[in-house]
Amino acid sequence: MKIIFQVAGPASVGKSTTIRLAYERLRDKHADAEVLSNASLRKEVQAILKINRKLIGIESRGDNAEFVKAALKLFAKQGCAVIVCATRSRGETDQAVKRFAELNGFELERMDKAGTTSTQQDSDNSKLATKLVREVLAAVGL
Repeated sequence: MKIIFQVAGPASVGKSTTIRLAYERLRDKHADAEVLSNASLRKEVQAILKINRKLIGIESRGDNAEFVKAALKLFAKQGCAVIVCATRSRGETDQAVKRFAELNGFELERMDKAGTTSTQQDSDNSKLATKLVREVLAAVGL
């Protein structure tokens, strides 16, 4: 099964932070995970991990359609069975992921990221990152 976990929301609600946390937790839980690609980005993540013989593409830059499209193309070319990406709630990035999933036989699981107060945002990011890690590991058979 091929699956995309889409973290969707408006600007500045913690989509990138949530995905970066999930990436770090996957690396912590699976120190033996092979990192096949890891773009050098300051606050963002674009990486391909190999866990349990499955490739996982991770892209946090969801506010720019060109970044999203390029990442999806890279992940497909590399043979990723699981993709985690950020998008806006609607518009070009959201549509790009939907089209990609449909054309490439991916199931799409959308996780909406709503805006919260700054005191709640860290907790919300952590909770969603935990859910993402659990879902990604289940998708790769762990």
